Amino acid sequence: MKKLIFFIGFILAVSLTVFWVRSRVNNLPSIPSTRLSFSPDSVTVTPDESFSLNIHLDTGENSISAAKLVITFDPNKLEAIRIINGPFAPKISASGIVSPGIASITVAAEDTTLPIKGNGVIASIQFRAKETTIHPVSIQFDPATIAMDFSDAQSNDLTTSGITLVSIHTR
Repeated sequence: MKKLIFFIGFILAVSLTVFWVRSRVNNLPSIPSTRLSFSPDSVTVTPDESFSLNIHLDTGENSISAAKLVITFDPNKLEAIRIINGPFAPKISASGIVSPGIASITVAAEDTTLPIKGNGVIASIQFRAKETTIHPVSIQFDPATIAMDFSDAQSNDLTTSGITLVSIHTR
């Protein structure tokens, strides 16, 4: 009889421990594994020539609800013409804004039941080259750029972000 009570107690303790561990693992915050990058990563143009960059999102292990993109560049060398959402982020939460040296847009998943997961183009930005450069000009993500998970809109799941170099030469 003592062995039976011990055995039942042991099974109950193991079951409760497994339940507790699973519930803790399921409630862990998302891991910052989301990456942003530009495509192409380098461009060569002439003054007054326009070019476009795609902004790629790779969510890693995360499901992303929205991404606030803030892109910076040298306003003496480049002019942002427009920034729009891409097919991988079908909803615009904050319209694209372009001004000297900065462009921004906030894009989102279609709704909370369809998170952004995987990789694809979430936005495109069009530039015009202004004047010839000796050294390439960088286009990069500002530290205000964030990618938010459905489960925790207060956390930034972004772990890395890319840069594009633009060379402006006369031909």
